[in-house]
Amino acid sequence: MKRLLAILALLTIAAPAAAQAVILDVSGAQPGKYFYQVNVQTGGIVTVQSINQVIKLTDPVPNPVPDTLTARSQRIRDAAKGVTGDSDREGTAAVLAAYYREIAAKTKAGEIKGKDQIAFAVKTGCDMLLTSRKATATWDPVRSVAAEYWTALVQEGATDADYAKLLDEVAIGLDASHNGQPQIDMAMIIQIIKIVIELLEKFFP
Repeated sequence: MKRLLAILALLTIAAPAAAQAVILDVSGAQPGKYFYQVNVQTGGIVTVQSINQVIKLTDPVPNPVPDTLTARSQRIRDAAKGVTGDSDREGTAAVLAAYYREIAAKTKAGEIKGKDQIAFAVKTGCDMLLTSRKATATWDPVRSVAAEYWTALVQEGATDADYAKLLDEVAIGLDASHNGQPQIDMAMIIQIIKIVIELLEKFFP
């Protein structure tokens, strides 16, 4: 079968008139519907999760495509699925995923710099979110997995880009642990981020 290239113009949130051309390699694919994961971040930044193999569209659509999960995302997903004692486990997973993704975006944009600032932002924000949902202790196993990978990066002398990548993978793993339906209060997340940024400016002048 000839090499097939599917080109999709993705409109950004922040700049509706702008578009990015995304080329998907679907070599060897049979006619049908396929899917992939698109992440839209603050500022209208659009990224597409790599597809390791072409998968036929199913109903309901998995979130995200299982085959695209890294080993780190898989462990986060499994730990999140194993959380007990949180009556809204899927909602909490979605909220945490959104927060991790926002901190990753701000790290990549240079608004949060260095491992100490990034670690502070992640811990402080997650503490606030989980406290508001009365689910702090129940999510310790998930945070322990993330902390394990974080410690490994610190020992390797990682860059901010490495930390941001980890946060994105944590977010992907958390999203993979729910059914894709939870409603997220982004206004609350944005407010918490504003508080965290103010604290960063105070403690990391």
